[in-house]
Amino acid sequence: MGVAQGGSQAVTLQDRAVSPPATYGDLAAYFEPRSVAVVGASEDTSKFGGRVLAYLSSGKWEGRVVPVHPRLQQVQGLRAAPDLARIDIGVDLAVIAAPQAAVEEALEQCVATGVRAAVVFASGYAEAGEAGRLQQQSLVTRAALGRLRILGPNCIGVVNARNRFAATFATMWQDGWDQPGAISVVSQSGAMASYFFVMLRERGLGIATWCSTGNEGDVDVAECIVYAARDPGTRVVLAALEGVAHGARLISALHEARAAGKPVILLKVGRSQVGRAAAASHTGALAGEGRIFDAAVRQTGAIVASTVTQAVDVAAAFVTSSLPRGRRLAIVSASGGGGIMAADRAEADELLVPELDAPLRRSLDALLPGGNSRNPVDVTAMVLTDMELMVTPIAQVAASPDIDAVVVFLTSAFRSEAMLDKLIGRLHAHGVHRCGKPVMLTTTTSPQGFARLHAAGFPSYTDPAHAVDAVAMMCGWREHAVASRPDFERPGPVALPCARDEAALLALFGEHGIPVAPCALATSQAQAVALAEQLGPVVAMKVSVPGLAHKSDVGGVMLGIGDERQARDAWDALVSRQQSISPDSTTPPAVIVQRQMRGVVELMLGMRRDPSFGMVIMVGMGGKWVEILDDVAIRIAPVDANEARAMLHELRAAPLLAGARGQPCVDVEAAVRAIVAFSQLAVLAHGVMTAEINPFILGREGEGGWAVDAKLVSMDDAPARRE
Repeated sequence: MGVAQGGSQAVTLQDRAVSPPATYGDLAAYFEPRSVAVVGASEDTSKFGGRVLAYLSSGKWEGRVVPVHPRLQQVQGLRAAPDLARIDIGVDLAVIAAPQAAVEEALEQCVATGVRAAVVFASGYAEAGEAGRLQQQSLVTRAALGRLRILGPNCIGVVNARNRFAATFATMWQDGWDQPGAISVVSQSGAMASYFFVMLRERGLGIATWCSTGNEGDVDVAECIVYAARDPGTRVVLAALEGVAHGARLISALHEARAAGKPVILLKVGRSQVGRAAAASHTGALAGEGRIFDAAVRQTGAIVASTVTQAVDVAAAFVTSSLPRGRRLAIVSASGGGGIMAADRAEADELLVPELDAPLRRSLDALLPGGNSRNPVDVTAMVLTDMELMVTPIAQVAASPDIDAVVVFLTSAFRSEAMLDKLIGRLHAHGVHRCGKPVMLTTTTSPQGFARLHAAGFPSYTDPAHAVDAVAMMCGWREHAVASRPDFERPGPVALPCARDEAALLALFGEHGIPVAPCALATSQAQAVALAEQLGPVVAMKVSVPGLAHKSDVGGVMLGIGDERQARDAWDALVSRQQSISPDSTTPPAVIVQRQMRGVVELMLGMRRDPSFGMVIMVGMGGKWVEILDDVAIRIAPVDANEARAMLHELRAAPLLAGARGQPCVDVEAAVRAIVAFSQLAVLAHGVMTAEINPFILGREGEGGWAVDAKLVSMDDAPARRE
């Protein structure tokens, strides 16, 4: 390692000019610096400033490091500077390992001396409450004015395994370095980033880069994903999020990674009410609703993992095997029960477990008397006496052109290192590792055993279900076609009518391509009668009460009105009902008169402004049971026709649209057109917090569909919230 030299007054690095400010995604100063200053450097390696200095000065990284200490002339044998102002402007990165009270001054010195990137370890900022949030905001704003990037605060640093650069106080690197790999890890939580690294190391999987973003005052997970997408040494990105403050930025980053052919596996915590509260107190990040997050990232082709183990499982599969060409899975098991368990999981994951073709079955039957050659293939416990009875079926099944992936349940019989060595040798002898499809092994063994299996090209797990899940997620990633964002003519913002005028709201929906059941607002009995005759032959009449979510629950809807007397009676009854609902209202009585439409199925279309991702649209089964059924599909607006069809297909009630149990098929394409138009209006809607059509009635195939009821909550009317 080259150590900067200088006189007694300054430590100078003059070998090159300082780079200009980084553009978005250009984080070379963090992952590939040539010179680093450690503010808060210490002789004590149990302290943050001592440990990071020890990593940087260990000789593994070939750059230059300068300790900064106000009193010591040397720290850990390196010439020190009293402050950043006494170091020449050639420092690429400043690691601020000082207490919170010294951070502001250190950052000011970075700006004054031309340092363009800093890592801030100190906590006590946005994660600690409003005062800390304001202090963090002030630091970041002043740094930005000085063209200084900040990683953190409240982070544990950054690592590049390829050049052995470690600007972190995490303890894992005290155990030595493994060979660099192809997985880049990024996490808001430092502990989660460390946990990912340890789990990967125990499987023999190296990392490319590793980063904790902490409170994300400036550099965030999204920007680190962009860096990884552009990094030639990264094949897979493994990321953990507690909150998403800038949803559009994350979506853009995920699109870039997908376009680069690099899977991103995301683990999102903070889905429950308790979890969201904990996430906010931990990192100060905004935690979006879990299902909105899932919908947003899956539109980009990213993979959402539900557990830490699953995230690492899938990352391991991507970096150690080929992608499956399709969803046809073969299962080879030394246990009948284990094979059945894997088949059950495959069905739940929408994988196919096809019966093997006749020639292959005859070959397996000849090899396995007493076994089962269907699929799953049961090789029985005879493998304990002859390993070829396991290896040959694996090789034959993997070679079949009718199979896209293989999951093998080895049981615990192969847990010893000697057995694993023999197994790997025989599998390689049969060329299984070159079959061009994933062959997943499940067994119990040591971390060293799993490392050997992964190095041999076989993703390996302790649970067959985990192997099957990994295959399914790889299939989903490969199948996802990343389309360009739907485009449409955008004439400008649209101001939707207030919630007090449902008829006007429905009329506006109609103007924007959403078919609407004809309706109008009556403010007198005579007008109601005239409208009933005009809109008939049969109409529905409804109370017009601002903010009333479920008119039918309070007797506010009357159906089947077909003559003048019924219209007069309905007016009287509904006005009386309106007065009982809002006894203190000074608003004149009004009733909505609407042509009564008859259909087959009722849908709900909704839009909602999410603080992270913008306008979100929802489609679900409608009517009065929508909240109870909770059967909805969600996307970020706008969507195209293909995405709209996919939303309908996702619903648990989707079979009803296709005529389940003898019911007529509905006009799905009418629903698709309405969803697309509704999503486009969501993008244009000005000042809207939520809006909803419920129900949207679908007729039989070819008959169309109609919006019947609508409501809206403006941003002014919504409960106060901090964006």
